[in-house]
Amino acid sequence: MAFSDTFLIDPSNVYTPLSGDHWGTRRRVIDFAGSSYCFFGLNQKQDNSIQARFAWYCKCRQDCKKAKVVSNVVQVSPALFKDIDFTGKEYTFELDYDDCAVRLAGHNFMAHIDLHPRVQGTLWISAHLKEDFLLIFENFFRTLASYQVLSAGGVVLHSACIAKENRAYLAIGHSGAGKTTFSRMAEEKGWEVLSDDMNAVTFDGKQWLAEKLPFSGDLGQRLTRQNRYPLAGICMLRQSTDNYLSEWSYGAAVAKMLGCSPVVNSDPVRLDPLMTILESILNVTPRGILKFCKDGNAPALLKKLKQNYARIN
Repeated sequence: MAFSDTFLIDPSNVYTPLSGDHWGTRRRVIDFAGSSYCFFGLNQKQDNSIQARFAWYCKCRQDCKKAKVVSNVVQVSPALFKDIDFTGKEYTFELDYDDCAVRLAGHNFMAHIDLHPRVQGTLWISAHLKEDFLLIFENFFRTLASYQVLSAGGVVLHSACIAKENRAYLAIGHSGAGKTTFSRMAEEKGWEVLSDDMNAVTFDGKQWLAEKLPFSGDLGQRLTRQNRYPLAGICMLRQSTDNYLSEWSYGAAVAKMLGCSPVVNSDPVRLDPLMTILESILNVTPRGILKFCKDGNAPALLKKLKQNYARIN
């Protein structure tokens, strides 16, 4: 089966520049992790929904000239897309990669993200779309952000991130690993929660930083004193009947972090730079496996990661 054949009447359309009109004249600038993202061509309803969803990250002044990443949002004929009933099914989309771009195809949308000379994109949506705009937009935006962070020498990770005393700790894990439960327990003990779902790790020239992203899980957006903190440790979460730290080998940690790097980890063209970044993070960051129960005391163990790291390296 060809890429996009599940969703498009003619799969070749995703490789060809398509004509179409902007939905409206509105634009929205969203800023985080050192980059501004500008989206052109929104109508009022779309802009309002984006502003409500990403309010803390929306710039008051809509200055797209200074944005690092610019994307167009375009409406196209519904006849391009297959009529699919997703009732009772998990919403998914497909990706395709080459040296210069990544493409997305899903229910009632397709997108093209150029990666050279800089990250920029176009999102085509069925003109008949009514209720699913924000879902489509966020899937596109998450993909766009993952590539922009990677191009800047960082990585987006499926993770919970908690902070205390100007230090942040990442708890790695896919859905069901306990990231939200762990984050809620940490918050009850006085920790700040950057996100219980997705966070970025970036480098400021001196140290690795954990950065807050606008993509949260079940816990929702949380108010924090800062949007980024020095990264003091990384752990892999495992639910247990007790709380304790155990060793996490370098190879296993690289593999786990690779598995938790959404979208870019399945891109064969960008695999080498992604691996270099992950290895650079792990070479200098304390790590361990954190087994935790629900008594709320596990977050305090993270401060012992440095001792654990020294012992096993």
